[in-house]
Formats: sequence, C-alpha cells, structure tokens
Amino acid sequence: MGLKEKRRIHRFKTEVLPDVNNQIRDLCGMEPEWDVDWDSFAADLNALDYVENQGFYRVRDVIRNICYDDIGKEGVREGLKKIVMKNFADEKDKNVKFEDGILTLHGAWGASWGYPSESDIQNTLEDSL
Repeated sequence: MGLKEKRRIHRFKTEVLPDVNNQIRDLCGMEPEWDVDWDSFAADLNALDYVENQGFYRVRDVIRNICYDDIGKEGVREGLKKIVMKNFADEKDKNVKFEDGILTLHGAWGASWGYPSESDIQNTLEDSL
C-alpha cells in the first residue's frame, strides 16, 4: 500500500464515514457500524476512487430513499445494525445481501459497474426490513 492509498483510507475513516453516519443519524435516528475490509482496498487505488461515491454515499442515499416516512425510519432503526464492505478483483464477485441486521456489499469497486447498484441495495433492504 502506497502513500496515496494510506491517505485515502485515513480520510475515509476519519472524515467520510463519520460524516455519512451523521447524515444517516439525521435521516432515521441511528448510526450503523461500518466494517470495511481495508486490506482488500489497500492495493487498489481505482477501487478507493469509486467506493466513496458508489459505496458509502450510495448506502446513505438508499437509506434516505427508504426513510421518507416513519415506517421506513423504524424499519432501518430496528433492522440495520452493520454494513460490511469488501473489494474483489473480479466483477463476478459483486454481491449484496442482508441477513441478521448485516448489510454485506461485495464488489470489484475499481471496475465500471463492478459494485452493487442503488436499486440492488434498496431492494435487498426493503425486502428484508
């Protein structure tokens, strides 16, 4: 892992994810735990370029879409506990699932469309909350 990757990961941990969680808290009254496999991103600057918007902010946007009313807010507050993210080299490993309060997002974050879409994430959550 080079200096660029270290700086980007540090910024995500200290600025981006705390800000995203503040926004999620404002939307629905809870802050999920983030479990990002940073080692899987460490050697992939391209993935680090995409995961901020296509991962962290996409999850926030999905939660905003779901939490437009009290039913959605309650569902997210009571159901979503943790978000797990991991980077893979191959697009075929793209996956989104939600089980036991854990939203898991796997993707080849550095590849075009190698990551779960907003609708995939939203449908997965809404089907299970």
